[in-house]
Amino acid sequence: MIPTQGQQGSNNPGVIGRITTAQVGGGLAQQNGVLIDGAESRGATESGQAYSMPIEAIAEFKLETSNFNAQYGRTAGGVAILSTKSGTNELHGAAWDFLRNNHLNANSWTNDRNGIPKVLFQRNAFGGNIGGPVLIPKVYNGKNKTFWFFDDEGTRQGSPQQYLDTVPTAMQRAGDFSQTYDPPANSISSMIPRPRARTRVTPDNIFVIRSLAT
Repeated sequence: MIPTQGQQGSNNPGVIGRITTAQVGGGLAQQNGVLIDGAESRGATESGQAYSMPIEAIAEFKLETSNFNAQYGRTAGGVAILSTKSGTNELHGAAWDFLRNNHLNANSWTNDRNGIPKVLFQRNAFGGNIGGPVLIPKVYNGKNKTFWFFDDEGTRQGSPQQYLDTVPTAMQRAGDFSQTYDPPANSISSMIPRPRARTRVTPDNIFVIRSLAT
């Protein structure tokens, strides 16, 4: 239920939940509190999550469920408390790329049922971070005192949308519904009102002739 983005986003596998959709202690999904380094991170209107932290930037996470101190007021649900990472005395970093594509993924149940093969799919959720002490040669040495930390994530996805739908036949597009049937195999042409006039175009495609239907 960590309020994060990136590899724990709602569209990725393995996600357990998000603090904005979780119900804690009998409260509603929008009644949870979120504190990032002690500061409020809730929307002004719906009390939803205002900022999503990259999961690799979180050093500590705690969820208060009930009977919490008055400092965590203004909430009827739970309180998610996050502490972000900071640099250390040594330079450390990490990089990642969570890959999903049509070569690794199985086909969907709907496609299998209708005999539709897999289509092109490519998704990359990537990022990296780095941190260390503040060092300014001959000016300042921040070891054991001052640190810096940087984290960034991104997502790229490209895939065509697949739809299984019904389109009019050539006869239907021409206005002929004599071969269109309802489930009991009865022609529905009798249920379609007969037009009062018929429109046709002359062979030279110049004039439109309207005549009474017969």
